[in-house]
Amino acid sequence: MQRKATKSPIFFGWYVLATTILIGMVTTGAGNSFGIFVLPLEKEFGWDRVTVTLAVSLGALVGGVTQPFLGHALDVLGGRKVILVSLTVYGLAIVLLSLTFHLLFLVFILGFVSPFALSGTSLTNTSALVAIWFRRMRATAVGFNSAGISLGGLLLVPFAMYILQATSWRIAWAALGLIILVLAVPMAYLFLRDDPAKLGLQPDGDAAPPEQSTDESSSRDLGPLEINEPGMWARSLRSWPMWQMSGSYAICGFTTFILSVPFVPYAIDQ
Repeated sequence: MQRKATKSPIFFGWYVLATTILIGMVTTGAGNSFGIFVLPLEKEFGWDRVTVTLAVSLGALVGGVTQPFLGHALDVLGGRKVILVSLTVYGLAIVLLSLTFHLLFLVFILGFVSPFALSGTSLTNTSALVAIWFRRMRATAVGFNSAGISLGGLLLVPFAMYILQATSWRIAWAALGLIILVLAVPMAYLFLRDDPAKLGLQPDGDAAPPEQSTDESSSRDLGPLEINEPGMWARSLRSWPMWQMSGSYAICGFTTFILSVPFVPYAIDQ
């Protein structure tokens, strides 16, 4: 059995990681592309900039509120179900933005539907799934997963701008949504799995551990801030390093979000 496990050319966890990287690329890329749509929406509907960005601002608030609930859903239902359903809903929401005809429609999609779905496909949830598949190489795997977020902005925003200039803002939004539905959703369906044990594998693709002292070895593998017991997540609220990390992420998200939406229209104005 051990020899058969070590003969596998590629550990299945790398397929899971590649899929989460792609999910981060397409979802973040689509979300960060909103700035290029500000001027076309202003021109077509006569809205001012505050009105156009209202939907995105509301979406940021909704996303922050719903994130813990989607994280809990991941704990209860498993990462595959939550991420796959959320990814499908998000792709459909981006496609529906191409049908924008009224401010309330824009607010409903960008302010409620898409941020709720995006909470399910967020870096927090995909990293939690990746962490199950990797233990010794967890930092490397989670780092690669985080890189997908930056790649999305680097690749998809210029692509969406090219489509917008070559066709129209409606086609550009439809193209971003179809990329999610045609590429990321099938990948998630094929390669996302909740636990390596369900495939008869160990984290990192290691051989199965010896039957003796299993509890002892698993306890040694836990990190200093890691909780491995159901319902004990509240312990993290009493951890100062956890608050430090959470505060850093909050400041990072707040400052980058302020720039991401108005930057393109401001640069064009200048």
